Amino acid sequence: MKRFLALLLFALPCVALDDFGDWAEDATVYVDFWTYDSSGAPVAPSTAFEAADIVIYKGDSVTQKATANGLTMASPFDTVTGYHVLTIDTSIDTGDTGFWVTGATYRVVLSADETVDGQSVGATVGYFSIQARYMRGTDNAATPAQVATELATYDGPTNAEMEARTLAAASYFDPAVDTVANVTLVATTTTNTDMRGTDSALLAASAPTNFGDLAITATTGYVDVGSIEGTDATDTLGTAQTGDSFARLGAPAGASIAADIAAVITVLGTPSGASLAVDIAAIEGPGGSGAVAIDHNFGSTDALLIRDAAGAAVGSAIVRMYLTSDYGTDAQTLLGYTITADDGRFLWPLYGDSGIDYTLVAEPPLGRGTTAVMEITTP
Repeated sequence: MKRFLALLLFALPCVALDDFGDWAEDATVYVDFWTYDSSGAPVAPSTAFEAADIVIYKGDSVTQKATANGLTMASPFDTVTGYHVLTIDTSIDTGDTGFWVTGATYRVVLSADETVDGQSVGATVGYFSIQARYMRGTDNAATPAQVATELATYDGPTNAEMEARTLAAASYFDPAVDTVANVTLVATTTTNTDMRGTDSALLAASAPTNFGDLAITATTGYVDVGSIEGTDATDTLGTAQTGDSFARLGAPAGASIAADIAAVITVLGTPSGASLAVDIAAIEGPGGSGAVAIDHNFGSTDALLIRDAAGAAVGSAIVRMYLTSDYGTDAQTLLGYTITADDGRFLWPLYGDSGIDYTLVAEPPLGRGTTAVMEITTP
């Protein structure tokens, strides 16, 4: 809010002072005022006001601020005729040590050697304070005097009254033997119709009629089923099976599941391998196409067996096959892949065409060496 002081050339019985606010310690305070001629129009002084034209008093002291340090006068302010702004930096106390303090109020007086409209000027511009009117706490916070009054009139219980209201240790509540008023069924409950668990808990009345046939063996965690929809579960589910004697599906071709898979492979026209893993791989066909089989014995026994730098066999390595002419180019295409067993041998063979140069890239598991690149030519 702007605050103005009209310096008039005629006498007034009383002039209200401008309140320039309550400021924080070391704040910069702005005091602005106007000068007018006898007709009420803004007018400039005979020469510009300066900081030395300002006198500042603290409280009711008759000792004024000793220096103009920290005071800056803009006269006129922003070239506006008759408008003046005084800037007071209260953080500067050079030559005025102890003048700016919290809790004090200061009066700003214009005592200039210039004239305004041909008349000498002198007036109190206004006043401000430094942390003298700060709110303590909230608007409803009690003052120290109010707190002292409340404490003086407080009628607290005496020691005797406090002891009379304190239970002796022998009278403490013992949940094992003491009863609580207005609580029913404090003894052991044999029948309780309240819900146990959550509102969605399965009640016995809502369970299937054969739900009681389901039991869990505590020692093994196995689920024993007595019957399924009225049928004896033992006849329906059969007995536990082990080894290779599992129940058969359809008309089996051999004496085991491995033999059955071999039969499926034969029906599909895919060559059968030497193990169940090879048979499954042959069905899925990841080894590529062609008439020439390529495995760890290609060229000679274990010639392509995958080993690490120490010569130990590497299992779970992925062996990928590419055309040598395409390998490392944009035309590079995966023709097939296989995986090594723990002994470093191929789980299933790769297949290629006769008289072709192929590049095999063996990538071992993490921590088992580096990728090996091998070039072969099929017969």
